[in-house]
Order: sequence, then C-alpha cells, then structure tokens
Amino acid sequence: MPMKLAIRTSGSPADLVPTIRRVIAETEPGVALASAAPFGTFLEAPLAQPRLNALLLGVFAGAAVALAAVGLFGAMATMVRQRTRELGVRMALGATARDLQRMVMRRGLMIAGVGSALGLLGALLANRLLVALLYEVTATDLATLTAVTGFLVGIAALASLVPAQSATRIDAVIALRAE
Repeated sequence: MPMKLAIRTSGSPADLVPTIRRVIAETEPGVALASAAPFGTFLEAPLAQPRLNALLLGVFAGAAVALAAVGLFGAMATMVRQRTRELGVRMALGATARDLQRMVMRRGLMIAGVGSALGLLGALLANRLLVALLYEVTATDLATLTAVTGFLVGIAALASLVPAQSATRIDAVIALRAE
C-alpha cells in the first residue's frame, strides 16, 4: 500500500528531494520515493471541478446582472419617452427637474425593490440547492444576502439614472406640442 509523506520546508521543496531519497534509502532500504511534488499539486485535481463551477457561476451571474441592468435601463428609457407629454405637463404646472428625476428614480428603485424581494425569497427557497456550492458560508448568510441585494439595488439606481436625467431635460413647450 503506497504511503504518502508530507514535509514542511522553508526552502525550495525541489532542493530537498535528493536528501529525502538518501535518508529513506538509509533508514528503510526496501522503500523508495516514487514521486515528489509540492503540496499544491495534490490539491489541483480535487479542486478543479469546484473552481470551474465557481467560475461558470460567476460568469453567468455577471451576465445576468448586466442583462437585468440593460433591461431596466430600457424599460425606464421607454417609460420616460412614452410619458414625455405627461412630464411636460408636470413641468408646465411647476414641477422642477429634480421632482421629475426623483419620480423616475423612484419608479426604477421600486422595480428593483420588488425584484430584490422576489430574488431573496427565491434564494431562501432554493438554499438546499445552493449549499453544495458554498464554502464557509451558509445559504442564509445575512451579510452576504444584504451585500448582494445592496449591490443589485445600486446597479438598478445606475440603470435608472440616465433615463431620470433625460427626463429633466424635457422642454415643457416642446413636450406639449408633440403628438
């Protein structure tokens, strides 16, 4: 039965291999050192699949966040374009640019809030599926769920910011004459 020996060294492990072979040959003449490698090489094979899973999960999560941001941006831009006349009326009646920006941002953050709540609910319901993919974190880790939710709401705020600022540049007279 093969036996494995782990040796901690402060120097280069490759420099110690001849010395280890000699000591083994002197103390146990019938035993030979079959192979020697740094400890990291023994970890590479068992960790290859979890690393690939983590990489793929990260890539797909990044793509999902990008798609969600683009979708929210498109929805908010469409909403501003479709409500140009209403926004013009609001400006004619005394609404400031800041009021319009706040209205559009509130709408985008409300959509993000509902999406975040549904996402948190889905994560809590699917936590048994996630447990196998997590390392030193529970599926219901409050700090992680809070950080991810905050990050996604921040992305939603950025996606809503450009349409909100375009709403502030609406000229009330032109908006009322349109259509």
